[in-house]
Amino acid sequence: MPGMAAKVVITERQQAALQAMAFSRSCPQGLAHRAEIILLAFEGFKNEAIAEKLGSSGTASARGGGAGRKPSRG
Repeated sequence: MPGMAAKVVITERQQAALQAMAFSRSCPQGLAHRAEIILLAFEGFKNEAIAEKLGSSGTASARGGGAGRKPSRG
């Protein structure tokens, strides 16, 4: 289905590990970004919504990563 993220099934333990990675300051940025994508897909977000929320291209979100994250200002 175009626009839909793949159905993601994860355990509570995996979800906790992904959340820890996504919000860790010491985790490599690429890994944290991928963890965020997986968590949002698990929550049922469409690819476009994931891309918009994370500031990356839809293609990067659809394939589970990418270097499309917008730099933060400040």
